[in-house]
This record gives sequence, structure tokens and C-alpha cells, in this order.
Amino acid sequence: MKTTTYILGALWCLMTTINTYAQDTTTAIGYMQVITDQQQYLMQKSWNYMHTAAHSFDIDKITKAQKELIRGVEKSLVNIKSMPDFNEDTSYRDATADYFESMLMVFKKEYKKMIDLKEVTLTSYNAMVNYLELQNLANQKMDSYFDDFNSAHETFANANGITLINYHTELAQKIKKSVAVIG
Repeated sequence: MKTTTYILGALWCLMTTINTYAQDTTTAIGYMQVITDQQQYLMQKSWNYMHTAAHSFDIDKITKAQKELIRGVEKSLVNIKSMPDFNEDTSYRDATADYFESMLMVFKKEYKKMIDLKEVTLTSYNAMVNYLELQNLANQKMDSYFDDFNSAHETFANANGITLINYHTELAQKIKKSVAVIG
């Protein structure tokens, strides 16, 4: 699951946190914190999927983890879409929603294809090659989606006088270590 690990690791290793725990969406910091909370929730769901996919060839178990991940993204997407605008600006909220929708598309389509190929990879070289190519394609898409989101994140912070501090949570550090070991 080298690329799966990399995809999820790339999503979350750059997690940014803000020195506050406000949940008030009327302040810029509070607004960003609500979005950060959704990202952290998805980070945990992603780790659960990644761990299962990396350590199991039980397709039912992997499929269940994938469905839980998809439900998590759908839940976060609803939460983000229900957020109000911030000072009549919806660009950060909308960029986050676009990012989550893109993740959802990859998790539903590319990850489903990878799960379908995983079992066959044990007996077929061609299936293994296809599996790895699909992982690379999913990786490229997720990197691009994350870059777009991260740009909106930084733009919102800069526009509102917020200094971002890169802080790797314990879970982000686990993902980073997994990428280093597997990748």
C-alpha cells in the first residue's frame, strides 16, 4: 500500500493548526478551526483505512474501512457546506468543500478499483502493475487537490492576519513514519 500510504500521508503531514480552540465561525481563527477539526476527523478515518488496507488481504474488511472513510468524508462535507460565509466571502469554505468532494471521488472510484485489484495482485503480475499504476494516478490526483486546498487555506489565513504554524499531530507523525517505511 505504498502509494495509498503516500496519498494519505501527503494529505495530512502538512496539517496546520492554529493556537486557539475557538469554535466561533464569526472570527477568522474560529472559522479556520472548524475546518481544521473536520480535517483532523478525516485524518483519523484515513489512518483507519490506510492501516486496514496495508495490513490485510481480507477484501471485505478493506471494503468496510473504505466505506467508513467515505461516510466520514460525506459527513465532513455536509458540515463544511453548512458553514456560513466569512465576512461575505465563501472562497475558503468552497475550496474546502471542493477538496472534500475531490477526495470523495478518488475514494469512491480509484480506491474501489484498487480494492478490486488487490486480491488479484497475489496471483497476477499484470494485475500488480495495474494496481501500482492506479495507486500512482490516485496519488497524483490527491496531491493536486491538496495543493489547491492548501493554497486557499494559506490565502484565507493571510487575508485575515493569521500566522499559520506547521504542527504535526501524533497521527500525522505516524502517517509520515509509515510513508518513510513503506515508501
